[in-house]
Amino acid sequence: MPPSANKPTAAIQFGADNGQNSIVGWVTGDAQAPIRPQNFIENRQFWPLVEEVMAQHAHVDPELQAQAAFQKTGWMNIADGRNPPPLGRTGNAEDILGCVLIEDKTIMPGSFQPNCAHRPVSADGLFQLPKFLHAKLLERLS
Repeated sequence: MPPSANKPTAAIQFGADNGQNSIVGWVTGDAQAPIRPQNFIENRQFWPLVEEVMAQHAHVDPELQAQAAFQKTGWMNIADGRNPPPLGRTGNAEDILGCVLIEDKTIMPGSFQPNCAHRPVSADGLFQLPKFLHAKLLERLS
């Protein structure tokens, strides 16, 4: 449960109600206000599930595979869709979900590395996964 001292007014849920694991976090204060870091309490049980899904499925994500074909080799950042960087640029640290290793235009399975500087909520709002990974997370939570 969220800390009671912060007086949460609403839970932010990912997908259907599947208990504590599907709650991204809680908003404090005005529940109608935009979600920002200063009015958000993260559910520490949720983000490990996101990272688990990304580790299991990032290498087969069609959008990421297309990016890998363009990059050819090396480590590729996976950008948060809430604030994607311009083509060929590196995004803000809080907007990089993690990275994967590319060899010969292919994402190497098991290479996903989470970014500890990523924030589920930033000044640009709530995180946005690539569509394929979003669907995989919904499956995982159902």
